[in-house]
Amino acid sequence: MAVLLARRGYIVVIPQHTDGSSSLVLLKGGKDLPFVYPDYDDYDPDFREGQTRVRAVELFASGDVAVEVLGRENVRTSDVAVGGFSFGAATAARAICEQASLTQSEYNVKCAVLVDGWYNINLKKYGVDVNMPLSLHRRGLPPSVKSLFIGSEEFTTYSRLHEETRKIQQMCGDSAQTITMPGTRHGNFSDVVFWMPVALLKKARLVGTDVDPRDNYREQCRRIIDFLDDNIQQQ
Repeated sequence: MAVLLARRGYIVVIPQHTDGSSSLVLLKGGKDLPFVYPDYDDYDPDFREGQTRVRAVELFASGDVAVEVLGRENVRTSDVAVGGFSFGAATAARAICEQASLTQSEYNVKCAVLVDGWYNINLKKYGVDVNMPLSLHRRGLPPSVKSLFIGSEEFTTYSRLHEETRKIQQMCGDSAQTITMPGTRHGNFSDVVFWMPVALLKKARLVGTDVDPRDNYREQCRRIIDFLDDNIQQQ
């Protein structure tokens, strides 16, 4: 997706988050940052919410790096799209909702691409039912931000997640465009579909069994690009 956007003239910035929601190695310091597991027996309702704040701050910080490296004259901060997949969608939404408190930089966010967003944690076994990010659930995205909610059929089957997602979309009103890709699972939105054999993808149930995952991914990309082309002026 990022390559396709860059080829169309967009400047694409992809942050690597250090909040503990994924394991990674910091290249300069060579330091391993391991995945931080929640304590499900004593679940902290602020656990993921706190991570979204770190991630949202890093999102804007990565934009600052792009401006510094490429030069302010080459980066149009008045015409910005913010997006993400899964936890990244929650991150992007929080960044947009709370921009003024997260960064001193000026970015005019014109649209959001929220892909199969993870907005509710529902673990019945542990008695956990938590919405995130709270700022998004309280008021939705700002009316000035056009949004594309594009998601999987699988996520519509999770009653609490689907219910809360629909509430968010309704709060966004006419500025929101909602698309559910038929026959898809959460994994259909990852580029794993291009480097893992299709038969193995389906056997592992990472993707829907009734759709061609690669054709489906191409269609997702087409819809996202069309949305951005309609709302963002390319470099």
